[in-house]
Amino acid sequence: MILGPFRFVPTVVGHECLMAIAHATGDPGNDTTIQGTIPEHRFVPFDNNIGQRNISPVRPTILDIIKLFRKHLIWIRNPFSKPVVAKVEVTLPRFLQKLGWRIAIRSAGGAKFELGPRESRKVMLVLTRGKDFDADLLRQSIDRKDDEIRISTLLDGELSGGMTYKLDFRMARDDDPGEPDDDDDDPPKDGPPNGPQDWPPKLPDRPVRTRRPTMEEILKILRGEEIDGATRGIRTMRLEIDFDGD
Repeated sequence: MILGPFRFVPTVVGHECLMAIAHATGDPGNDTTIQGTIPEHRFVPFDNNIGQRNISPVRPTILDIIKLFRKHLIWIRNPFSKPVVAKVEVTLPRFLQKLGWRIAIRSAGGAKFELGPRESRKVMLVLTRGKDFDADLLRQSIDRKDDEIRISTLLDGELSGGMTYKLDFRMARDDDPGEPDDDDDDPPKDGPPNGPQDWPPKLPDRPVRTRRPTMEEILKILRGEEIDGATRGIRTMRLEIDFDGD
């Protein structure tokens, strides 16, 4: 049975991880049995109920794409206790392929290599620029769902992971010098690609930093006292201990 597609809006420009867990009668996911924390590279590959996809929303100006893939690095990991053959597959949107854009792998072993048990390898991707494109061509490609740069990694022929770079229909960034400013909240004349509920997109351009609480504030929270006019209690507390060495 195929379920979906499911709609979600990324909140981090450049990188976001999406994990999906399926439950069925008599076949629960391992998330129901694990009582603590576990690294995703151990959690995801060993349960066929669990899948993860890494997504990178990308603003598609020519400069943005060239800058991202000038020397773009990804890591390929072998979670198994045996050697495997790793393969990297890269798919560009068809409209970019027709314009002569290419992504090559410029690291040891190229697109196919062997990984030892628990071994990791850094893979470098380099973009070769083709002909320029305008906003109308990109918008038409997005309407046809031809709007993703996909990188898939296979271990012994089985899909293991990858990255998806979703192209946006806007061509100009507000903070690009020389680019037209678009600070107003009005959608373009042609309308946003997925309806007015998506406009304007609220995506942060940089990490959001929050102030760390002081020790006095932490003690007040533990005692259930009032802070900034509100009482903040604790619903869950978890203690994690990491041991180094054996």
